[in-house]
Amino acid sequence: MKWKLTEPRFGDIVRVLAGQFYHYGIYASDDEIIQFGPTPDAEHSLLDADIRVCTSDVNGFLKGGFLEVASFSFTERLKAAKPEEIVARARKELGTGGYDILKNNCEHFVNGCAFGTKSSEQVDSVRAFWQNLPVLDVYVAVQPETLAEGKVEPPARQKELDETHNDALKAQRTFAWRVLCTGIKRSLGLDVSRIDLRRDAHNKWIANGCAVSISHCKGAVCAAVSKRPVGVDMEPKDDPRYREALIERIASDAEKQMIAPLSMQEGLAKLWTRKEAAFKRAGGERFLPEQTDATGDAIRTIRIRLDHDYIVSVAGENLGNLRVYEVGGTDELHAARRTDFETL
Repeated sequence: MKWKLTEPRFGDIVRVLAGQFYHYGIYASDDEIIQFGPTPDAEHSLLDADIRVCTSDVNGFLKGGFLEVASFSFTERLKAAKPEEIVARARKELGTGGYDILKNNCEHFVNGCAFGTKSSEQVDSVRAFWQNLPVLDVYVAVQPETLAEGKVEPPARQKELDETHNDALKAQRTFAWRVLCTGIKRSLGLDVSRIDLRRDAHNKWIANGCAVSISHCKGAVCAAVSKRPVGVDMEPKDDPRYREALIERIASDAEKQMIAPLSMQEGLAKLWTRKEAAFKRAGGERFLPEQTDATGDAIRTIRIRLDHDYIVSVAGENLGNLRVYEVGGTDELHAARRTDFETL
């Protein structure tokens, strides 16, 4: 479909640039352009409930803009209804509401009248733009004392949780998974129940168009969501499990130099989480910290303040786009807000 600055004819699709987007209508005459837009008595309302299929004259439609007329391709002409039917379909919808900018807007309306199928090239272009943007989001949350009842998706994950007999570990894993589901929905617009989230040959959770990683430690959980392979690990800043002897066992000379400016415990937390995150991103049968390089550029380590200070390392692409969200609540995990962090 191409657009021309020409005289419209009965049954033509017409449009006018309104701000950054186009507004569409069906032309019947200079006194009747049928459009899915604000009714004349609610022109300045931004509420979807006020938007109806209505008519206006050409001046009311243009509001000072330039009228563009659709020119169908050969294939489109074969698919399009006759002008009389296009206008009849449009008039039949007068007064109809249900406006939705993504699913039922003015462009959907005119294409439905002309071709019998609602579509919006503007929405498709915007959606493709957002889908191609790099995403690297991390969601963190304090482990609650009690969890709300309810199962998780997919069933394979629920089965794993049911087979976890340590109650504290089961609670951590369940809460971490719920935080992950929140992240997938908020960052990628995907419902876990509708994507093929599964284990791969290396026991890593994968799905088409969605890469994830989860971690939990005493007191908190985190989940990473991206479109490309990602790994995340989280530990308390002052974990008493970390001892100086561990450095000699797992750290290369370059890694010792990397953590030298930090305290022993914080340095070890950085070293360990970077190794874990790198391993989770790459996948593999067995985590061998002494054989996993923690100095790569594809890893970023940050310090986050929740109830305590935590060290989180993220391995992935587009680390410059890293966003961190703190998730609140136990029943409805939707109160996610951007939170500050410090790079180590």
